[in-house]
Amino acid sequence: MQINRAQFVKWLEQRVQMAGGLRPAAKKAGVSHATLLRGLQGDPLSLKTLEGISGWTGVSLTRLLRLYGEDVEDDQGVEAVLARVLDQHPELRGTLELAVETLDDESIAQVIQFIQFQIQHKKKS
Repeated sequence: MQINRAQFVKWLEQRVQMAGGLRPAAKKAGVSHATLLRGLQGDPLSLKTLEGISGWTGVSLTRLLRLYGEDVEDDQGVEAVLARVLDQHPELRGTLELAVETLDDESIAQVIQFIQFQIQHKKKS
């Protein structure tokens, strides 16, 4: 099934123009200008590319995915909640990536225990 991305392409064209052209927009999104050009032509883009466009434009990834033509519901479990939190706190993404890359299982368990402690503390307040 071919997804009609005309609305996304029109929106992306406007953002590229506002950024001063294809190359400056691609640089801001952290993608190659060829990749961004494919998006402007309505070709499929990777999630990583869409995340870059989301970060550059300030549009939440959930909203951008809907504009892109994907069927995304807000309340589809922990993944959706986590996606919303990462949209609202982009600095958390880098922190989590670094934690997964560098911390051992025991350290990650301690982080989880700290979060659980904070939850219990907030419930008592």
